Amino acid sequence: MDNLEFQSRRSPVYGCGGMAAASQPLAVAAGLKLLSQGGTAADAAVAMAAALNGSGRAPSAGEDCLGTTGLVDADPWLVLTFTADQTKLIPGDVIHLTADLSQNFASNDTSTQGAVMDGLLIDFDTTYGTLDPLSAGLVDASAATTLSVPSPITVTSATVSAWFDNQVVEIVFGGQYYLFLPIIFR
Repeated sequence: MDNLEFQSRRSPVYGCGGMAAASQPLAVAAGLKLLSQGGTAADAAVAMAAALNGSGRAPSAGEDCLGTTGLVDADPWLVLTFTADQTKLIPGDVIHLTADLSQNFASNDTSTQGAVMDGLLIDFDTTYGTLDPLSAGLVDASAATTLSVPSPITVTSATVSAWFDNQVVEIVFGGQYYLFLPIIFR
C-alpha cells in the first residue's frame, strides 16, 4: 500500500477492526452494531441500506452510499406515530406517551419484519411540564416517555413532540383547569 493513488476530494481511510460509512449517523450505528456482533461487511451494508431507506431517508442522486450504486427499494416507508393515554392537562397528573415506528405509510404492520433496529433514539420535547426521559431508545419499534403536569396549571395548552430522522409528530394537550393570574399595577 505504498503507492495508493486515489482520485477524489476525500482522503483514504484505513480501519483494522472494521468501519462503516453512510450519509446518516443512524445508518452508521446500524452497520457498526452488526460488525461488532461478528457480521460481515455485506451484513453491515444491508443494515445501513435498510436504516437509510426504512426511515424514509434515501440517498439522493449521485450520492455515494455504502460504496454501492443504485438504491434499495424499501417502499413503503415507515411512519412515526405518537400517542398519549389522555389529551387533557390535569394538575399533578402524569401522561404516558408512546412513539412508534411499526407502521408503514400503507398502514401495514412491519413489527414482525424487524424493519427497525432496537436502540435507535427517539427525541422528545415539550412546551410545558417535564418529560422523562427526553430521549429513549426504540424497543420493538416503539419508545415511551411520560409528561408530568405541574400543579397549578398556568397555560391553556401544551405541545409535546417526538422526533426521529427528520420526522416530527406533535400532540397538543388542552387544559382542564386554568389558573388566571391577576395583573396588579402599583
